[in-house]
Amino acid sequence: MRVIGTPHLVVGHTHEPRITRFPRRRQRGGSTDIQVRENGGYAFDSGRFVINPGSVGQPRDGDPRASYAVLGLPGSGSDAITVTHRRVAYDVAAIQSEMMRVRLPLEMATRLSYGE
Repeated sequence: MRVIGTPHLVVGHTHEPRITRFPRRRQRGGSTDIQVRENGGYAFDSGRFVINPGSVGQPRDGDPRASYAVLGLPGSGSDAITVTHRRVAYDVAAIQSEMMRVRLPLEMATRLSYGE
């Protein structure tokens, strides 16, 4: 966060939904991980954040559904940034069949069923 020119960062590719809060630049203290809940809404009006919505196709948190987040920016009289975590089921078997057809590793296809 020290080298990023913005107070908030949205990332992916770690496969697990999470929000990490950092203190403001001049405040002391370490980061805090916030384990997000499905349909959980979070509002932040101070501090710096790394927001990870999870994974649409290769979740690693034990839930095979696609994971994403809806980000609300400040406005309409509020200075808060909001994050709402969502899950949606998809046709895992169809994706697994396609993965096998194109000869991706069996392990990659199998773990889609378990979200691991």
